Amino acid sequence: TQLVFKKPLNFEYKSGQWVRIACLKLASGEYHPFTLTSAPHEETLSLHIRAVGPWTNNIRRVYDSSLYPDRTILPKLYLDGPFGEGHQDWYRFPVAVLVGGGI
Repeated sequence: TQLVFKKPLNFEYKSGQWVRIACLKLASGEYHPFTLTSAPHEETLSLHIRAVGPWTNNIRRVYDSSLYPDRTILPKLYLDGPFGEGHQDWYRFPVAVLVGGGI
């Protein structure tokens, strides 16, 4: 599942950071962590979410694009973060080990 939404004003982050999201339509105050998959210079934020449990399956159902053909009124998404360090200085070293994880 890919969620793409408008970046809040003054929201700044670096590659590799993560956020917590909540949707009141699913549960009041229940936040879940996800890595930002958009680039910091983009106008939107994106998250890729693997739907494997009840909450992630429900988030996929709630934001199903076929339910909102005009995409004007979507359920509100709450965002907390960004968290973690954005290590941007890897190019200064002669050797860098990059580790990627899947969703």
